[in-house]
Amino acid sequence: MTDAELKVGLLKAAEEAIDEIVAWSGVTKQMTLTELEDVMLESRQRVYARMTEVLLAQEEAKRNAEIPVNAKTQKRLHPKGAKKKGVVTRLGWLSYERQYYYDVQEHQGCYPLDEQLGIERHISAGMSRVLVKLGADRPYQSSADLVNELMQVSVSDTSAWRSMQKAGEKYQALM
Repeated sequence: MTDAELKVGLLKAAEEAIDEIVAWSGVTKQMTLTELEDVMLESRQRVYARMTEVLLAQEEAKRNAEIPVNAKTQKRLHPKGAKKKGVVTRLGWLSYERQYYYDVQEHQGCYPLDEQLGIERHISAGMSRVLVKLGADRPYQSSADLVNELMQVSVSDTSAWRSMQKAGEKYQALM
């Protein structure tokens, strides 16, 4: 993806958000500041997600230029097609497509883009850090509720619990 193509994709995402705001303002007679805040937060979240998806597509295109190798055998992995992934980030829900590679001899596969991005399961490392910080002194459900309210990002108490468990495992490994 060229810089010009990237710019077109990013501008398209911004224009879509602006169009949504204009359409919303045209049907709303009188609004409160809270309603305006809610609309702008939702719009910001959508435009950030769209822009991030454009940037992730660029990263995947760069990554596809080189076929990964198995670190143990030094043999090239076989591309098996692109698969969709959804992940909760500090910007909200994000959906992207990434290539799956498979080692026939070792019977193991991987998603190099996920590894590059630091994604485990369905939550970004950044969101996991937020949940761990909040979960240090409050129940998991309370942590999830705070994220939902303050960041306008929907996460479950189970996601908060998993993030805390993973952080605890990393801490134990250092001891």
